[in-house]
Amino acid sequence: MPDPGEATRAMLDVAKAVGTSPYFWIALVAIVAMAMFRAPLTAFISRIVRINRKEGITAVGPTQDQVQDPRKAADELLRYLDNEYIVFQENQLRAELIAKGIAADPAEMARVLTRFTASAMMLADFERIDRLIWGNQIELLSSLNGATMASRDQLLPYYQKAVDTEPLVSQGYPFDNYLAFLMNNGLIAFESGSYVITIKRRAFLMFLIHSRRPFERAL
Repeated sequence: MPDPGEATRAMLDVAKAVGTSPYFWIALVAIVAMAMFRAPLTAFISRIVRINRKEGITAVGPTQDQVQDPRKAADELLRYLDNEYIVFQENQLRAELIAKGIAADPAEMARVLTRFTASAMMLADFERIDRLIWGNQIELLSSLNGATMASRDQLLPYYQKAVDTEPLVSQGYPFDNYLAFLMNNGLIAFESGSYVITIKRRAFLMFLIHSRRPFERAL
């Protein structure tokens, strides 16, 4: 199994190396555009995705009467991303793909764009988490190195440390919310009465290390 740390370092190296490449920036533009047009995109995606509260998100295919021309379906989705700058970046990206000979092979083009988009999404997600996470939540995640799961009682002292530092924390941010932040962001998961360590937790910590972000912060 690939080392998540190596994967994170590779992602960061890619970000540094292609900072001026349209491959990377088109992915970031797409993420921003998706945020801007979240409501209509959510409505579109809801047609092909079913939410199962017990089992998570399960993709389902369209019914027979929902099948339509691929070009029409693509146009329907892309119209939510109809922005002058996005179109400019799209043209730059297309020229880059043609120049490198990748556009000649649709499968390779899809592979490259998918990987760069996944990389950009990961970095954007980690940047967002980094702005919101508390220092002792990072300490909690670090303490789980080598573990596979932890009990609620094992995690409570980290929250209590925050309460001791700032007593008002307990009034507006109970322990359940403290843990929910970590779970909602995929850094830990709750299964069979215990908190389970996720691969995203390690990848996020490696991101902090290799981007030289401080572990020690307020609270």
